[in-house]
Amino acid sequence: MTVADVLLWRNKKQTLTVLLILAAFLFIFIATGYTIITALSKLLLAASIFLFIHAKLPEKILGYKIEKIQESKFHISEDKSHQVAMSVASGWNSAMVCLKSLCKGSELILFLRMVLSLLALSILGAASFCNMFIIGVSQCLPCFCRV
Repeated sequence: MTVADVLLWRNKKQTLTVLLILAAFLFIFIATGYTIITALSKLLLAASIFLFIHAKLPEKILGYKIEKIQESKFHISEDKSHQVAMSVASGWNSAMVCLKSLCKGSELILFLRMVLSLLALSILGAASFCNMFIIGVSQCLPCFCRV
């Protein structure tokens, strides 16, 4: 899938999928003004409520059989959980190595990279999705409009 295929409607199914995703993104983040944390917490709340109600439903409603979600769908294997734990530990260890290097004061480039990264993260965290959407559209618009 390329951008040209989507913009020129060569594959209508892909284009409609992209448009639906963008519309959902626009509604969830821009129209309501939610942040990522708020949107994720509301999504988890809705999923929890759905799963609880689904578990409490009887086997049949009006002659229709309701398939229950198996508990095995929520099970994570021991190998997978071990991989995740090792990945988190590896990330933690590499962060500690960087912090030890910063404490020595010998690497100016690493310090500047860290400062700029944290500054960019704080700016992105303070900006709302509505403002970021407006800035993104204003930056992308000249790419599509040729005079």
